[in-house]
Amino acid sequence: MGLQNPNARATSINLGAGVGYSVKDVADLVSPNQVHLPRRLNDLDGTLAETCLAKKVLNWEARYNFMEEMSKMIELSKQNKADFLMSFWTQPVIADYLVQYFSGWPDMNLDEKNEAIRKEIENNSYFLENLLARAK
Repeated sequence: MGLQNPNARATSINLGAGVGYSVKDVADLVSPNQVHLPRRLNDLDGTLAETCLAKKVLNWEARYNFMEEMSKMIELSKQNKADFLMSFWTQPVIADYLVQYFSGWPDMNLDEKNEAIRKEIENNSYFLENLLARAK
C-alpha cells in the first residue's frame, strides 16, 4: 500500500484493528492448559496499534475481528488444515508468475514456497517490486 501512495513513502504506519489484546487473551484461544512463567525484562502486557495514520493516509481500516479470525485459524490448525494463503498469492497473474519464476513451484508445500520467496527477497531487491507491479 505504501508503494502505491506517495504520501506513505518513508513513513511508518501501524496497521491494526485499534483493539488491544494480551498474550493471555490469545493463549486462551489455543488452550486453557497453559504454563505461566515469570515475566521477562521488557515483556509487554499487550499491544495496541495506533491506526489513525493508516485511516488518514491509506484510507485503510481492519475488516476482520482479530479474535474471530484467530479462532478460525486455530481450529483449522487443530484439524491439520492450516495451509493459509492470502488472496494476493492466488491471483492468476501472480500464481502464473511464481510458476514461471520458481522451478518446481506447483510441487512445493507452503513452507517451501515461503522459504523460496524469503530467499529471493533477500537476494533480489527488485523481486517484490516486480511481483507487486504485476498485481496492478
